[in-house]
Amino acid sequence: MPSNNDVKSYWNSRPCNINHSSAKVGTMEYIKQVAEKRYFVEPHIPKFANFIGYSGKKVLEIGSGIGTDAISFALNGAEVYSGDISSVSVDISKKNAQALSLDNLVFFEHDFQNRKLPITSNFDLIYSFGVIHHCPEPQLIFNNLKSWANPNTKIKIMVYYKYSTKAIALYFRYGFLRRRSFDEAVAVRSEAQKNSPFTYTYSKKSIKKVLENAGLEVTGISVRHIFPFAIKEYKKNIYVKRWYWKILPLKLIYQIGKVFGWHLLVEAKIK
Repeated sequence: MPSNNDVKSYWNSRPCNINHSSAKVGTMEYIKQVAEKRYFVEPHIPKFANFIGYSGKKVLEIGSGIGTDAISFALNGAEVYSGDISSVSVDISKKNAQALSLDNLVFFEHDFQNRKLPITSNFDLIYSFGVIHHCPEPQLIFNNLKSWANPNTKIKIMVYYKYSTKAIALYFRYGFLRRRSFDEAVAVRSEAQKNSPFTYTYSKKSIKKVLENAGLEVTGISVRHIFPFAIKEYKKNIYVKRWYWKILPLKLIYQIGKVFGWHLLVEAKIK
């Protein structure tokens, strides 16, 4: 059974989105190119995060990756605290923030399954995009959210959607005839690199249940994101749609993503 150390080693070996630019880490060019690629492929992120809406507010991000979303919040005036279990990701994030001379942004290493944060709580927003479902025990993190929030805190998280085209395809390819569970099959290729130690998926009903069990109330839930591009070319920053998506325009693909998308966008608050 994989462990928390396996998760840390996995993301240390290839921090998420690290190859979105061939420029040098910690340069303006690198930061710009990474952000442009992230928000082109996942255009729903800026609207869901509402970067501009948290100017002057205090934001906690669970899972910094290489800092792209945290930097977007900070550039729009938020006071941001962003943590990650990957020490390599945190180091890269710090270099990127230093290049922008952001003094309203703090990156720190932390396992969010541990309730005790190395910083003060009382946040206006707790945000996590595509991170919690990669942890060994996501319910521990969901349970901790209440202790980091106040009655007015908004909670925004993205987890993977169980009934997405991608999850179902991965199950039939890697699980159905190989005696793997649904989540074990999805973990094989849930990311650009293979064999994530943990990748959990959720239905609308199941994510609502786990958050309610954590003392939270779901205030909004939606589905987004079809990834239509061939991975091999995408890694080279060439956007070529897979053969079965080529007949459809991107706008229609985005509409399909609202029903069968990979991302389950959830908003919640303390009950």
